[in-house]
Amino acid sequence: MNWEELNQQAIDFMMNGEYDKAYDSAGQALAAAQAANDDEQQAISLSNMGFIDEYLKDYDGAEKAFKDALSVMERLHDDDEETAELLTNISDCMVENDRQTGGNSHLNEASEILRRALKIYEDKRGTEDPVFADTLAKQAEIFAAQGALDPAKMLYAESVDILRKFLKNDNPQLASRILRLAQLYQINGDMEKTEELLVEASGIFKRAKAENSLEAAQVENDLGELYMAKEEFDKAGPLFDHALTVRENNMKEDDPALAQSLNNMAVYLGNEGDIKKSIELHKRALDMRKRLFGDKHPAVTQSLENLASVYQSNGKMEEAEQLLRESAQIWKEYAGEDNPAYAQTMFDLGTVLFIRGKHRESEKIVTACKDIMEPHLGQDNPSMFMVYKALATIAETLHKKEDQDKYTELYMNILKNVENKN
Repeated sequence: MNWEELNQQAIDFMMNGEYDKAYDSAGQALAAAQAANDDEQQAISLSNMGFIDEYLKDYDGAEKAFKDALSVMERLHDDDEETAELLTNISDCMVENDRQTGGNSHLNEASEILRRALKIYEDKRGTEDPVFADTLAKQAEIFAAQGALDPAKMLYAESVDILRKFLKNDNPQLASRILRLAQLYQINGDMEKTEELLVEASGIFKRAKAENSLEAAQVENDLGELYMAKEEFDKAGPLFDHALTVRENNMKEDDPALAQSLNNMAVYLGNEGDIKKSIELHKRALDMRKRLFGDKHPAVTQSLENLASVYQSNGKMEEAEQLLRESAQIWKEYAGEDNPAYAQTMFDLGTVLFIRGKHRESEKIVTACKDIMEPHLGQDNPSMFMVYKALATIAETLHKKEDQDKYTELYMNILKNVENKN
């Protein structure tokens, strides 16, 4: 078979999902192109092999194939859109490799490669172009992965503004991009802008009649969480309910997003007083997270602590204590004792122990919590208020007048500072 036949065979196998056969055919096509000393055919075959490796999640193999294709392409002509596409593919492989391994060793190089692609697209297509916008979004994601949220947000916003000129306001692709931009604003703490963007994305999904899609459910979930934080419970409930329905209808049983929907609906129902249903959904979320991540993963702690909170608010202190001990142990093993999450869980545990009449153990645990938080925050930090107030109450119960006076003075000083600032 000649190169044209082998290349078409590789494409046909890819289209049919027969990737092992596709890779063999692409390799034979590459050998035929090398034998004929045809650089263009070599570049095409190498690119095909890169796409197959990428689909099979062999990102090292894909990166090498795309780089080899780029080297051949650069022998043929100056930078053009094919060059930019290969550069983008190489960058994508580097980013995905880091995502899979949990590292960030490739991100700087990936960013530099993507800058070159952006320059090519700017020269060839201009900046008011969807492909340029897509590449900007990729660069923004690299910045976000590096923790550079301000430039990430700026580039992603620019990308969305370009796409708004090309995509209609009933296009789900536009809604997906706006959702991601909202998430960047949320990470950066701008809740007002986050809400504005999520409402816009929700409207687009509805106009596109795609409100039952998983991405639309993500919008509803994020918007519901925002409304819960603002205590606008009447807005949050219907959003959580619909998002949960969509995810239950479309997802396999064990999925982190479904577990989050179960958790959110459980929190909402608990706030509304439907304790029985709230506990049922919290238990489902907890069981699912344990199956997904294992019993000792930090992802499990949210369900443990939320379920403990429901039990505590309904006087089931023994059950709450057990769950909080389990959560505290997970945080201790995962992140050590000098960790804010561990300290907060220990504080909650100390509160439950005090209510149960275990005053001396409560004193020991809340004091340990103070010793973790105080060096990081200082005695004047508002986050220390509840800790000092709890220790003052415990000291009063144990008739430790000196400790009671000391901690009362500390929490009163915080209260005065807050009042003075206001």
